[in-house]
Amino acid sequence: MFQYISNLISAQDNQQQKIDSVCVLIKKYFNEKNSSQLYVLGGEIFKNSLSADAFKTVCDNNLFPLGEIKETVFENYGNGVSRYKAVFNSINLSLLLGLDKHDKVEVFLFLNLMLMQMQRKITKYLQQIP
Repeated sequence: MFQYISNLISAQDNQQQKIDSVCVLIKKYFNEKNSSQLYVLGGEIFKNSLSADAFKTVCDNNLFPLGEIKETVFENYGNGVSRYKAVFNSINLSLLLGLDKHDKVEVFLFLNLMLMQMQRKITKYLQQIP
């Protein structure tokens, strides 16, 4: 049993290291405003859900106007997805990253931290109502 748990933790650490490496590349290409290189990091599921042209439009209209990512800070890992705090000049967003079995990006999502915190508070409040 101990060996199983040890192997599981080692596999998670290995996956986390891979995601961390991809996060470094995402930050680099994002700050270069290079949507083509960002798209190349994507796996089959990612690319099937969004064409290269559509991804470029999302980047140009929604992501790149946020400015440079000053830093990414690892927050947690679960279910194959890592969450980072992405720090911009004007806002902090939560960056969710996950890789497929070929170590290509499967999950790439920016979320507003304030909205997430408000949603948690509202959910907790609603759960207390009889």
